[in-house]
Amino acid sequence: LAFAGIQLAALAALVLPRLRPFVWIALTLAHVGWITATGAAPGDGVLLLVHAFAANPAWWPGRSFEGVVGDDDAVLFYDGDCGFCHRSVRFVLSEEANTPASLRLRFAPLASETFDRRIAARDDVDADSLPDSIVVLLEDGRLRTRTAALLELASRLGGLWRGLALVASIIPEGLRDGAYDAFARIRKRLFEQPSDACPILPPDLRARFDH
Repeated sequence: LAFAGIQLAALAALVLPRLRPFVWIALTLAHVGWITATGAAPGDGVLLLVHAFAANPAWWPGRSFEGVVGDDDAVLFYDGDCGFCHRSVRFVLSEEANTPASLRLRFAPLASETFDRRIAARDDVDADSLPDSIVVLLEDGRLRTRTAALLELASRLGGLWRGLALVASIIPEGLRDGAYDAFARIRKRLFEQPSDACPILPPDLRARFDH
């Protein structure tokens, strides 16, 4: 009976767009619960894939994982000599369709005047102890590094990435950061060093890079 009610709600969602994300969640959970209770039947895997592709990432706009507010722009500081870091910056730019304009980041290399002015010059920060990969400066002045920075970035992208950030946050920070540090130590051996500290981008995107 409950499942039938959800299906009726799905029909209402055809004309009431605001209901669609809630109906999608309810149908997906109901189907997963049914499989758990009765066992998988032929075609259940295909139906779950249909559920996955029916989701619209725009239903879950990006938001700050930290819920921060502030007058300054948040900045992603990255290793300008790291090919993987360059790819990561381009990935963030390519996936930010669901990121509200107020949450979109500015970018600057770690070896930059912007980093020296906004982070290294602070009395409350030991710049030498920060990782040499990425550092996120939030709007309220707090710093996030390692996987805490990744969670913030993913949450701001919205859609599936925001959901993955919530799931990943369940993993103990020590385990997350251990895996992060292990990859960070070998990243420069895996990816070719870029020729410029800033990724090659169209002029409108390069305007969001500071030096």
